[in-house]
Amino acid sequence: MTTRPLKHQMSRFQLLFLSFAATFGSGWLFAPLFAAQMAGPAALLAWLLGGVMSVVIGLTIAEVVALHPKTGGLTHIAKLTHGKMLSIFVTVLYLLVFLILPAIEVRAVMQYASSYFSGIMQGDEFSLLGYGLSFVLLTLITLVNIYGLKTTAVLTEIVVFFKIITPVLICFTFLYVLVSSGTIDNTRLFAGSPSLAAIPWVGVFKAIATSGIIFSFNGFTQAALYAGEAKDPQKAVPFAILGSLLLSGSLYILIQYVFIMAIPQENLSQGWAQLAFPSDQGPFVGLAILLGLSWLLIVVYADAVISPLGTGFAYASAAPRLLHSLGENTPALEALLKPNRFGVASFPILFTLAAECLAFVLLPSLKMMIALLVAAFVLCYMVAPASLLVLRKTEPTVPRPFRVFAAPLVAYLSMFFSNIMVFSCGWVALRNLSVLAVALIGLLLFLQRGNRGSSQLKGCLWFLVQLCAILVLTYLDHTQPLAFSSIFFSVAGISLVSLLLATH
Repeated sequence: MTTRPLKHQMSRFQLLFLSFAATFGSGWLFAPLFAAQMAGPAALLAWLLGGVMSVVIGLTIAEVVALHPKTGGLTHIAKLTHGKMLSIFVTVLYLLVFLILPAIEVRAVMQYASSYFSGIMQGDEFSLLGYGLSFVLLTLITLVNIYGLKTTAVLTEIVVFFKIITPVLICFTFLYVLVSSGTIDNTRLFAGSPSLAAIPWVGVFKAIATSGIIFSFNGFTQAALYAGEAKDPQKAVPFAILGSLLLSGSLYILIQYVFIMAIPQENLSQGWAQLAFPSDQGPFVGLAILLGLSWLLIVVYADAVISPLGTGFAYASAAPRLLHSLGENTPALEALLKPNRFGVASFPILFTLAAECLAFVLLPSLKMMIALLVAAFVLCYMVAPASLLVLRKTEPTVPRPFRVFAAPLVAYLSMFFSNIMVFSCGWVALRNLSVLAVALIGLLLFLQRGNRGSSQLKGCLWFLVQLCAILVLTYLDHTQPLAFSSIFFSVAGISLVSLLLATH
């Protein structure tokens, strides 16, 4: 059976809007509080470093996807450079993430909506009405994809407008009140000492991985997933990846700065780690109440629905495309790719909806899920620096519409940053992810039986060795906390060995 190629419909700005819509979701409503609890005022540095790390990783993704643009992004690149087995492994990890993320975003919408509709929640649990409304929202944001990419692009552009205007309005309102009252104090950022030695580096890196910072930046990979459906993808993909990171990064840093400045000193009497608000609906609701800005609650609540819903919509459209890639890599699944009259394969979308509803019911705590999802996300990113160096060797004369300067250094930094992020997710998240990895390896070996399975396994050996090494390091740190220098040099060594194995 031959699958129909997807249409090239998206302009570079539509691709940028889609990536930004996926990036700027519910993270800004909660991550500033979580990051401040872990790193104090250094949370601002955590957002800056998280953005820099994401840009470095994004550079490697931009070159390899622009060189070989196809729906599926890194899953296609993994197949090209390291074989079908690694491609399927990465596809399933991505699929896990994209099936759960819309459920997280819908849950954020429903929790904020429960402030107005008491029947949605029963204590800390959703009522039958709450579950019913949640499933309706998941159905709406998922089934729209059946009508094709143009509908997705138009709705995304509308959502992006609100995603930008609302946080900017909220931030400048807080700043105006603070400046007018003379309560803004920039010395709070340095906690009394501007020296590097005073920065809580362990807390900074923990905040980057588990407070929601990297979780918030992850949406930039949407541009890579849609590469096969973009007009002039060689230029559009790098533009969308870097553009969405710069735009969202600027907003996130502004939001964190305003959050740190707006907290009254009396709320810090027990330290940043114990920072909390009387309202359970999020830190900006609590701040608005403390500063007497009750009218701003309407704006916060409105964006609490629009931002997560827009992000859930963007991610709901990604999972079917990963299923499309999985079907291309596995002949037994090709029948799933039969397109409807709109040129879209319906079965992957319906399967996505069922899986998202199941994930919504089984979803654990937010912080644990963020750590698990970030680990899965970042493990997939590691394909990019390895593939970048492989393609520089195997295709040295192929014209590159986007070319990374100092590729070996950028590739190593990308691998190092990825490993730091994975390590910071912690032992529990990596242990759970590794259980999934073992199950996937068994499935992959079954799918590859009689088809050069051992040869395909060699292609992802570097990936498995790296995962095991980081897993051991996190276990050692879990049983007895390691010194920051030991962690730094261990991760640096693992990254170097992994990159050498991947490119040879």
